[in-house]
Order: sequence, then C-alpha cells, then structure tokens
Amino acid sequence: MKQILILTIILVTYQICMSQEMNELLLNKVTYRFGDYSTGSLVWRDVISPDSQSVSIDGIGPIDWSWNDTYILCVASLNNQGNIYITNVTSLASFPIPNISEAFEFDLARNESSLLYSKRLNIPPYSQIWKINIDGGGNQLLSEGRESKWSPDGTYIIYTTDVTERNNQIRIMNSDGSNNMVLVQAPPGDSIVFTKPLFSPDGSKIAFVESPNPNVWPPDTAYVVIADANGTNQTRIFALPKGDRAPAAINWSPTGDKLSIWEGEPVVEWNLWVVNSNGSNPLMIVQNANDWEYSFSSWAPDGNRLVFTAQSSIDIINDGGTNRQTVATLAGGQRYTHISWSKNSGVSSISEIKNLTNFYLYPNYPNPFNPITKIKFSIPNSDIVQIKIYDILGKELKTLVNEYKQSGTYEVEFVASNLTSGIYFYRMISGSYSETKKMLLLR
Repeated sequence: MKQILILTIILVTYQICMSQEMNELLLNKVTYRFGDYSTGSLVWRDVISPDSQSVSIDGIGPIDWSWNDTYILCVASLNNQGNIYITNVTSLASFPIPNISEAFEFDLARNESSLLYSKRLNIPPYSQIWKINIDGGGNQLLSEGRESKWSPDGTYIIYTTDVTERNNQIRIMNSDGSNNMVLVQAPPGDSIVFTKPLFSPDGSKIAFVESPNPNVWPPDTAYVVIADANGTNQTRIFALPKGDRAPAAINWSPTGDKLSIWEGEPVVEWNLWVVNSNGSNPLMIVQNANDWEYSFSSWAPDGNRLVFTAQSSIDIINDGGTNRQTVATLAGGQRYTHISWSKNSGVSSISEIKNLTNFYLYPNYPNPFNPITKIKFSIPNSDIVQIKIYDILGKELKTLVNEYKQSGTYEVEFVASNLTSGIYFYRMISGSYSETKKMLLLR
C-alpha cells in the first residue's frame, strides 16, 4: 500500500509538470512540486520540520532529471525503505526500479542505460556502491563506499571510501568495478576527510572537498580542491573561513568554468558562493540563505543562474548575485529540500550518431524569418557547445546554447520577438571549432 501511495504522488505530479502549472500534492508531510521556469523545468520537495510524527529527512532523498529531460528519478520512500522511483514523461508510467532497497543517493549515466546507487548498511563498511540497469536488471555490487559519480563518457566511476569516514580516500574504478585504484588520500596518521568528488562536465577535471579532523571543534580550514582526472595537480581553489562547517554541497556549472559552493556555520548562517574553476573571483551570491540540512541548489542549463532553497522560499539568482527572484514560498514551519533544474535549455536531439566525423552548423530555417527560426548543428565529439546571437555591429544579444552535448545532431529554436528587422549572426563554438552564419529578420 505504501508503494502504491508513492506511485500516485509521482504520477500526478508529472501530469502537473506537463500541464505547465505550479501545483502540489501532500502525502505524509512531504510535498512534490513541479513547474516550468524560463529555459527549463524545476522540481523540488518541501517538508514540515522533522519531528517524531513526520517523515525524516533521510526518507526523502535526492531527486533529479534524466539527461534528456524525459523522466525524473528520486529516492521516494516512506519509513526509510530506500526505493528509487522513475516516471516517464511521455507515457506517464511511474514505478519503483526493481531490486533496489536501502538506497540514499544515486547517479544516472549520461547514456541513461544504468544507474549507480549507494546502499545503506547498519554495520561496517556502512555503505556499498551498486550498479543497476534502468529496468532493474543486472544489479551488481561494485565496491564498498559512497558518493559514486559517473564520468561523462560512462567509462569510469569516482567515489569515496566510507570506513568510519576518517583517513578515507577518493578512488576511481572502471564501470564494471575493475581496476579500482586510489586517486586521493591523506598522509599516514592525518585525519583529513575527503568528500563530494565530481567529474567536470568534460571529464578532464575532478573537484572534491578536503576537510580537517571532524572530531576537533572548532574545525580547522576546509578547502574545495580541483585536480586532473587522474588525481594529479591538486589545487585548493576555495578556503572556507576557519570554524565553518565543511561544504554541504559543491556543483560544477554545466559549462565547467565555475562551481557553486554551500558553506557556513550550523545554526548561525549558511551561504551560497560561486567561484571560477581556477579559484578566481570567489563571490558570495547569497548570505544566510538556509540551515545546512536544507541547503540545496541546482544550476540552470545556461550555466548563468542558480535555483536554491532559501529559508521559506525557492529563489533563482544570477551567478553574479543579481536579479534574485522568488519562485515559490512556504508557510511557517516548513522547509524545502532537494531541488533540480532540468538539464536542457530548449535544445532538442534529432539523432545521436556515434560515427559523425565533422562539425556542422546548418543554415537556419526559415530564412528570412519572422520572428521564429530554427538552427540545427552537428558535433562529432561530446563537448560543451555554445551558440550565440549577434547584431550586425558584433554586439552579443543572446546565448542560445551553452551546455554539454553528446555526439549527435541537434536543433534549437530562436525567437526574435523583441528585435527589429535586419541582419543578424549566429556563431557556434565547440572545442577548437568555430563557425558563424548570417540570418535575416523581416518584420
């Protein structure tokens, strides 16, 4: 019966999402909300502050969009059963992935065929990393550990060991669990803790958190560290104020040139920062946003904005700390948890062709146009793709695409409703490739 109730939640909320309305459904003090915003869709939960009568935070784990935005995955369990549910947007079919239990975190491969999840244990090593096909088949124990993340190409898995969470390591293994080796570890006798490892969007770098001995208070300085994907060339790019808690979360921007960081001191304040991936221009964009248990954020597909959980609202803000907007608000005594912005900003996949050999930027169609035209492009390698619009004087008017794409052919729509008649240009950049084409707007 409990599984049927949760199934109803996800099914109904997907209908809400597709109708492009902001609605809610409450079950056992857990609310699922969906709504469209600007270049993508948002999904989040809110809960009443936990007490002996409510669902614990552990029972309502992460929620995330699939890479092609066709379904949503979430840990949605009552009484901490650790089920992972999936709902397909096209068919509206919703179900728990079979053979999963005690899950508390997950990561979906970019090809969307398989899923990593961490399974909670009551005895050492306290957690295990499993891999499973999206249909529930091929469930395979890979290693002890947690915080497992796929590399962008699905070849490798990065994770942390979880033996008492002291003197732990960041390790890497092949997608089948073989060739398991250490990437990062503390010197002998040092009680440094390593957490939250993440591959950059292009897979060339990793980011992670280096924290001091957790048994000493106030703690010493913690750092956000960037390294090459093989663990070499480690550079501390962000130092937390001494005494602050280690970051609740770090996240790469979709373009890989920035990271967002939650840091702060429990009860006192919790702050959201943005820093360039080389450590330059650290900027606190939100101060005293939330308590650490409820500090969640997600990058917009364009890599220029973030959505985050504030004290009693869901807010969106530019990565420069400007144009803060409230999307939704809550009544007193409630908090938001786990938020995700959809992955794509209106770029539709025409085909994923693995044997493409050349980049190609197609002529827009129709041309001349008024006021809508479509731009198609092909990329032979998975990489960051940018398409920007310029006027005849070379002034940049709009970033149409700025996201990581798999090899394939794509199409994006350009709406010029606020522009006057004239000649405009669109330019595509991906890796070392660059091409510019001309289009004509006729009112």
